[in-house]
Amino acid sequence: MAIQSTFLKPKTLVLGLAILSMLYGIAAYALPGNSVNRTYYSNAQKTHVVGHYTLSCSGAHHSSGQVTNYSKSTSTPCHH
Repeated sequence: MAIQSTFLKPKTLVLGLAILSMLYGIAAYALPGNSVNRTYYSNAQKTHVVGHYTLSCSGAHHSSGQVTNYSKSTSTPCHH
């Protein structure tokens, strides 16, 4: 009795490779090119902090406080 492997069938192999390449493409596309830290202030003079926003290279983001028109941002390139 011969054991037949379904993984080695050409259609299954092509389908598996297509799915893997799609997943890799989605993961690479979804990650940001820069990490971002943004601080929000209550006024144009930027004397009183009222909020923060952070986006990490892993794509995680966190925000707290208030978003205003007065902000200062810094970004750092991600090395994926």
